[in-house]
Amino acid sequence: MDTPAAQSPFSYPAGPEADPGYLRSIRTTPVIGTVRLTALAMLGAVPLLSVLVVVILGTGTDWSPLGLAIPAAGLLTAGLALALPRVPPIDPGRSPHRTAREAVGRLQAATMTRLALCESAAMFGLVSSFAIDRTAVPMLLGAAISMVAMPLLALPTRAAVERFRAALERDGTPSYLWNELVHRGGAE
Repeated sequence: MDTPAAQSPFSYPAGPEADPGYLRSIRTTPVIGTVRLTALAMLGAVPLLSVLVVVILGTGTDWSPLGLAIPAAGLLTAGLALALPRVPPIDPGRSPHRTAREAVGRLQAATMTRLALCESAAMFGLVSSFAIDRTAVPMLLGAAISMVAMPLLALPTRAAVERFRAALERDGTPSYLWNELVHRGGAE
């Protein structure tokens, strides 16, 4: 009798227990590791940009309410990450390989959209710092909003991926999402 390890990655649905963990997956699993590395790179860009803006502009006290209102408006765009439409369920009748690839594509698109919405507060602050106030204060405000929103709303943690998988499978069709994320398919 074949054990799951000896079978094709699609002969049984994998679950969150197959996830090697956030940081380990970056080194060992090509699909989920790439999504997570991209998310960490976007998250890491925010403090790096903040430091550069502080070095260039300084943190002077001459800032305007409009300059702070613009990055604060980034709260609205980060809030859009919560208001995104529900993920449509997987259509039945497709091969596991095709279903898994579609599920991964949807996860990647949703993750990138959420990351961009959450990072927008920092980008609004960057523009406001240079165009309105000539101080790093708006950038720092936007960066603070982004640095809180991104981990909470956008990083593809095990729990976030599992919620996404459950939404894909809510009509009962298996998505094979974890199979593709951690095993990268098999022969078609």
